[in-house]
Amino acid sequence: MTVNNLFPVPADWVDLPGLHVERAEQATDGALCLHVRASSTENLGCPVCGTRLHASGSRVAHYTDVPREGRPVALAWRRRHFRCRRCRLPSHQRLEALNDSLGVTDRLLDWIRAEAASRPFAAIAKECGISPQRVIPLFRAAMANSQSGPEPRQVAVATVPLASNSRPLLLDATGAVVNVFRSLKDFETELKFRSRLGNPVDVLVADPALDRFAELIRAAFRPHRTLANPVLASRQGVEMMLQAAREAIAAQAMREGMAAKTGEILFARGGDDLGRNARRRLGRWASEASQLRRAYELKNDFARLCSVFTKKRWADWRDDAIALADVDRGGLPAIDYAAAVAVFERYADGLAAYQAERSEWRVCERTLAALGGFKAGGTRSFSATRAAVLQKFGVRASDEAKGALAED
Repeated sequence: MTVNNLFPVPADWVDLPGLHVERAEQATDGALCLHVRASSTENLGCPVCGTRLHASGSRVAHYTDVPREGRPVALAWRRRHFRCRRCRLPSHQRLEALNDSLGVTDRLLDWIRAEAASRPFAAIAKECGISPQRVIPLFRAAMANSQSGPEPRQVAVATVPLASNSRPLLLDATGAVVNVFRSLKDFETELKFRSRLGNPVDVLVADPALDRFAELIRAAFRPHRTLANPVLASRQGVEMMLQAAREAIAAQAMREGMAAKTGEILFARGGDDLGRNARRRLGRWASEASQLRRAYELKNDFARLCSVFTKKRWADWRDDAIALADVDRGGLPAIDYAAAVAVFERYADGLAAYQAERSEWRVCERTLAALGGFKAGGTRSFSATRAAVLQKFGVRASDEAKGALAED
């Protein structure tokens, strides 16, 4: 199709329901502006009271559309405005294909979501003729639209360090990130909202770090089974045991004339990852602080237990952890693992069930491991980091979907 005899505009470029092109303009930078009108001029009734509307004029509304051949495309729509004769409320024409709140076409949101699977936001923004800052909320809106369908039947709940804080997130069993939350408070709000919905998931993988939300999680997802991820359980177990032993570690470090932080680093490391000096310090713990050395050994045993979990091994470790209170303290503050034991006692069945089905969650484990070391370049903003996480781990655009968009 040729518009104004200036240059050809293929018909499928502007094939939006309810719109037709009047003329086209091309800027010096190659950007294309299509002036469009609504195909129907029907005067609809008031959306509030249904009374026939009175036309009060028209204004041009601008929308960003999918770029074509590397050129930005904008739609300029002269739409009619109305006022109700009865309730005096203003209104204007609306079309399903145009997103009024974002100033874009809905198909641009789909295009951004697909492109974000393989391209940085800056490149997408440049091709669309908009700022990189604007692409991020558009991408988030696109992700929200794509997730408005059926809930995933298998969901993982975890926490990961993002933008200088620990953030809760939801994943599905394919390893795709469903959502990232700014804070535990936002996560709690989401759980309370979901508790009013139906459709229970088949399996929920729970992070022991979110133990305080155990009841809300069960109410929100109503899982047939609750599984606990051994990788996350091991990480959380080490953190809880380090917290329990922190005073004893600091006191022993003072005896040795060392900084307490070096003792904490030693305590957190595995037995196979120790140098000569670290082994020498552990030998000193064994002779001067038997409870601290035993606490360190139990921490290592717990990590191995999570890797190959059985109920029998858990019962043995639990009994040894409880008996830690009876080991000679050597004049140091007491170490009490009761809190860690209480948390993981509730997750013992989940750890055993996860071990039996671990092969089904391998991809999810890899995503969680990758998220543990993920750094969003160039920003510390939560919004930008969240968008970067969804871009890298939340989009699973198939080649078929990309091909369909390329042919559009």
